Amino acid sequence: MKALSLLLSCSIPLTTIAQRHAPPVQQRYARAAVTSLIDDMHKELADSHPGYYRYNNKAALDKYLDSVKATIRKDSLDELEIYHKIKPFVAKIGCLHTALSLARIYPVPEQRQQPVAPATAY
Repeated sequence: MKALSLLLSCSIPLTTIAQRHAPPVQQRYARAAVTSLIDDMHKELADSHPGYYRYNNKAALDKYLDSVKATIRKDSLDELEIYHKIKPFVAKIGCLHTALSLARIYPVPEQRQQPVAPATAY
């Protein structure tokens, strides 16, 4: 009986810890909504980012954006899947001041960023 009560007293805190770190319920977005979001993001960045075409010309970015949209084969995507589609495009811009990050509710390794230093000493 003592062993059973000890086992229960140890397992209850573990279940509360596991519940606290459960992944959030994610809303799904239709394919048309995701492609519209990507087009809107492209237009806003082209209009407002001063160095949007500095490292890539317009034709190359448009072609890359079309290839990103072509990889959307599901009928709907959740927020994390949309993030994984858009993140490489934002990195392709080449500006170190422009980044895409997830909200803090997502406990994924992509959110942890390494400190950026101008030089690394070995």
